[in-house]
Amino acid sequence: MGRITRDFAVTRVTVEPDGSFSTDTRADSVAGEEPLEVQVNGTTLTTTMRTPGHDVELVHGFLHGEGLITSKQDVAEARYCSGTDSQGRNTYNLLEVALARGVRPPGPEFVRATVTTSACGVCGSTSIEQIMGKRAHPIEPVE
Repeated sequence: MGRITRDFAVTRVTVEPDGSFSTDTRADSVAGEEPLEVQVNGTTLTTTMRTPGHDVELVHGFLHGEGLITSKQDVAEARYCSGTDSQGRNTYNLLEVALARGVRPPGPEFVRATVTTSACGVCGSTSIEQIMGKRAHPIEPVE
């Protein structure tokens, strides 16, 4: 199970009406979003935006979608690296993944030069052929 890095996935904020002469304010809940840098074997692969929590599972899915791993056994270790906020608390915004022995590390072709999101992985790809070409395992057609 993943580590929850915040007490809640939502943040309470005060919303002030924009452009209004009124001084009314109201409380609102918004989903928190923070960056997550993903390093594989010591090399930064990508940085994505995500709602904190379950980062290990998110990164496993990303690596699988990129064709770098085929199962959870391909990952020897996933751990948060140090990074602190102004109060000295770990930000949990850098996840280091060590691949298992025998798993080929990512080459330069895997480093994203475009924005990466925590969606399915199609965003940032330039064509369907590019997506289909980086599969780690074949997909059999359903008849």
